[in-house]
Amino acid sequence: MRVDDLRTFVAVAEAGSLARAAQQLGTAQPTISKSLARLERALRSPLVERHARGVRLTDAGVVLLVHARNVDLDVRDALAALRDLRQGQSGTVRIGVGVGIPQTLIAATCKPLLDSSNVSLEILGGMSDSLFHAVLSGDADFAITGVRPPGSARLKWTPLFHDPLVAVAHSTHPLVGARKVTWQALSQQQWIVPNVGTITRTWFEQQFVSRDLTPPSRVITLRGYPMTHELAVAISALLLVPASFGRALSGADFTEIGRPSDWTSERVVGVLARDGGHMSSAAAKAMEILIAAARRAFPETRGVLRK
Repeated sequence: MRVDDLRTFVAVAEAGSLARAAQQLGTAQPTISKSLARLERALRSPLVERHARGVRLTDAGVVLLVHARNVDLDVRDALAALRDLRQGQSGTVRIGVGVGIPQTLIAATCKPLLDSSNVSLEILGGMSDSLFHAVLSGDADFAITGVRPPGSARLKWTPLFHDPLVAVAHSTHPLVGARKVTWQALSQQQWIVPNVGTITRTWFEQQFVSRDLTPPSRVITLRGYPMTHELAVAISALLLVPASFGRALSGADFTEIGRPSDWTSERVVGVLARDGGHMSSAAAKAMEILIAAARRAFPETRGVLRK
């Protein structure tokens, strides 16, 4: 059995078609087919079934995929460990950064690392859900997100600070300065919110449903698009953002609006890494710097989260 064939199988399983897998791997589709056939011969089991829209895994393929992913990661860890032994503090550090993470923390991480080490940095942005996969797959060394990952034996979560979700608006918005803001009033506003299916969006809609209200229908959904306060001004919308992001917008004449007394958000920002996986010395140093910077910036929640 060849490791490259296992990697090809994982790519096909995740892409759902030979053509897409070939494109992702930068090879020809016949090469993919030969690799799969070679692996099926070695295992004496069919692994995929072809259909009009691509491929689906057989029962044997489903079982193999669980283990093949681990084998691929373990081989990549071994190669990374050897490369790290040769390079020391050099190499590339890949950091995943979730939506709404204070940019000051990323800057505080990058500057000393670049000043003291021969490294290059890659910043991978995305929703928390996609960053979980990036860390698990090894595409990111670690990630900082505002959502705790679902239970996983291969993910380690280190909470850093509270950064609750709030509603902010430009000073021209009619709710700014209002003495009382109700859930009913919030349900009738235009909002800019994260993508449907994300943990944050689910939390947002559940706040209204749990109070027997229909979630706001006048929304702009952000899917792979950065949060923009200029858009909020143009359409007189409320922004659902972490409190730290709202404070950063204060210079642009934005402010938190009053919220109902029962508005609660337990959002915690933390660092996510693959449990038991290899991390280069440069990546480990970057994560250490990031954690220290976060705890300096948010000392009020440090003790609470460590209990």
